[in-house]
Amino acid sequence: MFRARALLIFGVAALGAAPARAEPAPLDDACSHKGPGFVQVPGTSTCVKVAGRAVAQADAGPRGIRTRTGGAVSMDVRSDTEFGPVRGFVRLRVGQGDPRDR
Repeated sequence: MFRARALLIFGVAALGAAPARAEPAPLDDACSHKGPGFVQVPGTSTCVKVAGRAVAQADAGPRGIRTRTGGAVSMDVRSDTEFGPVRGFVRLRVGQGDPRDR
């Protein structure tokens, strides 16, 4: 069990030491009126934004190592129809953590 925790801690530290940054894809202006981060679904007038976050924390003290992990992913879909704008939004959260982070 201790080895697994140590590997988790060192793995998270290694990820934080050298973050990989991908070049953002060129965005067209078709969804700029919906807000930042929206991209158009090819062949439709629908705009989609997918966002997420992952959190890992490890505390070491006299009572051992304590870990907390969590994450969230959200999808926002917007489209203009003949009846007006339509929006769908879903957010999923998992893990343990401080409720104030939600």
